[in-house]
Amino acid sequence: MGIFDSKKKIIQQREHYAHIAEHFDEKYNRENVNHYYKIEEIEKAFLTYLLPREQGWDFMEVGAGSGIHAEHFAGILGEKIKSFLLSDLSPEMLKKAQRRLSGYSNIEYMASPAEEITTVKKFDGIYVSGSMHHFADYKQAIFDMSLHLKKGGVIVICEPNVWNPINFFKALNDYSLEVGQFTVTRKNVIDTLVDLNFEILSSRVLHYKSGNSILKGIYPYKELEKIRMLNSFAIMFLIVARLKE
Repeated sequence: MGIFDSKKKIIQQREHYAHIAEHFDEKYNRENVNHYYKIEEIEKAFLTYLLPREQGWDFMEVGAGSGIHAEHFAGILGEKIKSFLLSDLSPEMLKKAQRRLSGYSNIEYMASPAEEITTVKKFDGIYVSGSMHHFADYKQAIFDMSLHLKKGGVIVICEPNVWNPINFFKALNDYSLEVGQFTVTRKNVIDTLVDLNFEILSSRVLHYKSGNSILKGIYPYKELEKIRMLNSFAIMFLIVARLKE
């Protein structure tokens, strides 16, 4: 995608989210067990791979939207967070996030496209949770994130797996918004990270986690992750990487 096309898509996305910001979570049913599952796995990745810091870690979420992931993240990591910056291209979405997270004093908000992160600050951990396939240029976004990592910092990317039948038909049905799923694939993200001199610490898939009590007993979502031939049916993929020194 060229510079002009990227700029055009950023404008289109900003207008889209300005229009739907107030009812975003309800429209897309974000508050569910499966959605929280992926942010829990992002949290675990940082706890596993980040080196301890006595004063806590500095984090940034890119494509933070209405703050639903950040709220869970801040609640779980608590005092381990020194500072937390939520970045999103939509000021309207960030206003909703600010209302949601009004009880936290160490969270800042920045209206900025993922491809042009405007802060000069660097972070121990940067993550993207289901937003990268909406970016105008995911490769540029990953590059820009790499410039904002501290030494030993970790990036976590969790995105829909387009080969899952539900995701595939959703991407086709809502092509203008979901087309990015066809390029932001597990392989393409890994290739981009490797090209940018990242070490891949973990690459895995996440199968659907249901909140239904009956399904919990008959659908072993964590065990399915171990069966490679079922990877195409996974709902998400999750990649953890560290920039090589």
